[in-house]
Order: sequence, then structure tokens, then C-alpha cells
Amino acid sequence: MPLVGLVDPSYDEREEDEPGRLPRWMTLHEVLEASATADPSWSPWPYEMLNGAISEWQERDYISTSLLTGGCSRGKVIERLEDIILTVDEMYASLRGTLVHRALQFASRPNSLAEARFFTTVKLPGLRESIEVSCSPDIITWNPNSLGDYKVTESPPSRYPWKGHTNQVTWNQYIVRHAERWTMNDQPFDLPFDNRAWVPEHLYLVYLGPKRPETMEVMKTIDVKTPTNRTVRRRMPYIAPDKDIEAALFPRIKAMSQALASYPEWPWDEEVPGFEGPPGWACPGSPWCKLPNCTAKRWPNGLWWKNP
Repeated sequence: MPLVGLVDPSYDEREEDEPGRLPRWMTLHEVLEASATADPSWSPWPYEMLNGAISEWQERDYISTSLLTGGCSRGKVIERLEDIILTVDEMYASLRGTLVHRALQFASRPNSLAEARFFTTVKLPGLRESIEVSCSPDIITWNPNSLGDYKVTESPPSRYPWKGHTNQVTWNQYIVRHAERWTMNDQPFDLPFDNRAWVPEHLYLVYLGPKRPETMEVMKTIDVKTPTNRTVRRRMPYIAPDKDIEAALFPRIKAMSQALASYPEWPWDEEVPGFEGPPGWACPGSPWCKLPNCTAKRWPNGLWWKNP
């Protein structure tokens, strides 16, 4: 289902906003048409930023690692299958990330590939058909082999990458190594390295904070031998083995596939990975969901409304 409209981004609408009042909304065409000739006092969002945010709204029909690791799983299913209205402010973080990724894509190092999408199929227990899953790593390098992802944030983590981000780069490298096809800007292309022979040595996150970047590698404390043959515990770069990745990733792919196929019916009698908490499509609230405004918090009555 499409993004059917945006809350009127004008200063006038913001001034009228108050609890209990339904905000006026506009179709995407109406938003762009109004902003194209508006003066700077019309909205904090000029045409170019509105057009950029709308252009980057992605309506996909495949399962990706970002679908499995980022945000609220209930909300992501609802966004795919229901008509919804958003505010442009909700799209700002995604737009900022896109602007950064675009800049870095054109500044990537030699022996690297930025913003390509990789696809593989997995056969899951209990399902008749194989499921295609994809990823789009921000940067892949060879010689040395590494995979990284950039995250725009106001508050980077203090010591270790956030767990969801660790899962994302870990699962991304798995899909890259098992990929059967790949695209750039939705078009097939010749891959400049052998993905089946490529084995990453480093997985990392670059958190783009308000003052400086913070680069954090995926690491694990393991036993290592010293030159004097002593065993000591050290934090070392870590790439999870495939069997551990499959044990964590495959149940989430299966659950997401079942959720997309069964909505609006709730398909399970017990908790499944990614859909923990009380059963049902409504947001389970804290401590399961810590997001301030996931789409599931608006289900079922606040996704779309008639203009006042």
C-alpha cells in the first residue's frame, strides 16, 4: 500500500496543531505542487528537501536486513500493507542518512563497492517455497576485506555498536557471500570481486554524531595464545560462523514472511523473533518497544483519516 499523503508541512498547519485535532494532510503531488512556488515563510521544508524525502520513500516487496533489524517489526509490516499518512519530520532522519550515503558513495576508496544490493534465497524449515532476502551494505572493500555501515545519530553508543547494527553488518556479509544476483540503482551489473571467495576480516559501524564520527568494529572477547604460549582473553575482530548466523537470521526471515502473508490476522500462538510481546498488531509498548512513534502505535485507527 502506498504512502497516501503527508501532513501539511506549512507553518500555518503547525500553528493550528493541538491535541485532539486531526491535522490537515496533502497528497504527495499537492505537497510538491504547493512547495514549488511557495516563499520561504511557507514551511521549514523547502521544495528540494520535500522532494528528496518523498523520492527516498521506499515501497519494496522483498525482505531485507534493514526490515529485519531496524525499527518495529509490527510497524514495518503495517507500513507495507496499509495506506498511511506521515509527517515530513518523521522522514528527516532517513533523508539525512541518504544525503550522507550519497556523498560517501562518490568518495569511496579504491577496491571498494558502495550502495550495491545483493540478493540470495534461503530454504526455511516448515515453508514450502524458498524466500529471497537482500541487503545493501554501505561499503564493501577487498584487499583488505571489510564491510561497513554508516549511521547518522545525535548520540553514538559509548563503547560497542548497538546490537541491531551488529546484526545488520553480520547478516549483510552473510548475504553478500551467498548472493546469487546483485543490482546497482535497480540494474544488474558486473560485480568487481568474487563474492563467493570474499571473506571479511572486519565488520564495522561508523556513527556520524553531531561533532565527529565514531568508528566501532564488531569484536568479541576470545581466548588467544601469546608468544610465550599463555592463554589470555582479548577483544578481537569477530565474524560469526554461518551456523550461528543462520540460527539467528532464518527464524526472523520466516516470521517476517509469515507476518506479511497473514496480515491483518495475527499468525502465531506464541512469541516469535522480532514480534515479541503481547499478541496483536498494536504496539506492545515498553519494554518491548522503545520507539517514541512507531507506526504500530497508530494501529488501527490513526494510520489514515479524512481531511477535516
